Amino acid sequence: MVRITNGMIITEERLLTGHDLYICDGRIACIIPSDESFNCNVHGYALCPEQKDFQTIDAGGKWIMPGLIDVHSDFIEQMLAPRPGVLIDPLLSLRFAEQTLISYGITTIYHSLAIFESGLLARPARTVENVWKMIEAIHTYTSRPTLIRHKVHLRLEIDHVDVIPKLLQTMDQGQIDLLSFMDHTPGQGQYRNLEAYVKLVQSYGRASREAIEHHLQTQHTKERLSLKSLSELARYATQKNIPLASHDDDTLDKIALSHSFGAVISEFPMTLDVAQKARELGLYTLFGAPNALVGRSHNGNLSVREAACHRLVDILCSDYYPPALLTALFVLHAHCGLPLNEVVKWATLNPARALSLHETLGSIAPGKWADLIIVEQSTTGPIVTHAFVGGALIHVQSYKQH
Repeated sequence: MVRITNGMIITEERLLTGHDLYICDGRIACIIPSDESFNCNVHGYALCPEQKDFQTIDAGGKWIMPGLIDVHSDFIEQMLAPRPGVLIDPLLSLRFAEQTLISYGITTIYHSLAIFESGLLARPARTVENVWKMIEAIHTYTSRPTLIRHKVHLRLEIDHVDVIPKLLQTMDQGQIDLLSFMDHTPGQGQYRNLEAYVKLVQSYGRASREAIEHHLQTQHTKERLSLKSLSELARYATQKNIPLASHDDDTLDKIALSHSFGAVISEFPMTLDVAQKARELGLYTLFGAPNALVGRSHNGNLSVREAACHRLVDILCSDYYPPALLTALFVLHAHCGLPLNEVVKWATLNPARALSLHETLGSIAPGKWADLIIVEQSTTGPIVTHAFVGGALIHVQSYKQH
């Protein structure tokens, strides 16, 4: 049994001080005042044995909060293909990734695997072949002990018509935990500003201006999944209990269409009006933490700080930069003056609720898995000093004192 004492516990409802948190058999047993003696028959989780010896961890006045649930992160792409022409073994990539992710407080990761190999922004990790390899690798990797919880978020670019049979088979095998539809056609969605798209491609050194203009002319003639096909695919996912997300919603009509498909998450709504409409329709709005740190979107779209201060953020994800997630919570808490326990839900309880994990994960409550992090607020931002997954102490870190 583990007792965590002398910390500020962030629960669903409030911040608790002067309380101790007990972990038993991987789960949170109870949270009781520090001056009370632990009595298993009174306080304990049902599986907690009678014992008087505890491993005590002194939180030293730091925050004790739920482990972060990151539902959209393509960080694994960097681990798989760190530079052009280099592909690391997928199983090694997962091991390297989780060693990094746990240090940033991420205890559940939805690896965002994008089938998106067409266009000038294509990446080696996003080829159809490599995406299927990575899904199989995650399935294999999670059959053995891991540091954190691994899930698959498959992102389907709608011009990949030929992958549907394999996608249906993969869903049948239970290897997909979240599905999203994407349309990165320049001129709408994330790239609705064509000049911004051209500058982005040029900044990567991918093509000349002439090649980009030729690409733009050919994009609108490509075959895409029809609305009927998307609807049927969405319905099949729902039958398999796979949650659905939309992506880069830029109009009220598009968010309404996503709602009609049964989407539960609106990823990266482009405007306040669209975010508000998503909320009205019952979708969770999801935004990227790097946007919150920088103070703006790299594509000139909606600022997360603006959305947060309008109380239109439901879920925060790391997107492409895992270190940003925890820090962004504290940045938005300070910038908008919102209660910390409410902001923390954006990366814990809200994603758990959206993806039906909330009965066992997402908050500090008796009976839930003890996925916890202890966080020190330093002068340069929050630092994860301890991380637990399923009650096991996975990560400990402290800075050298000069």
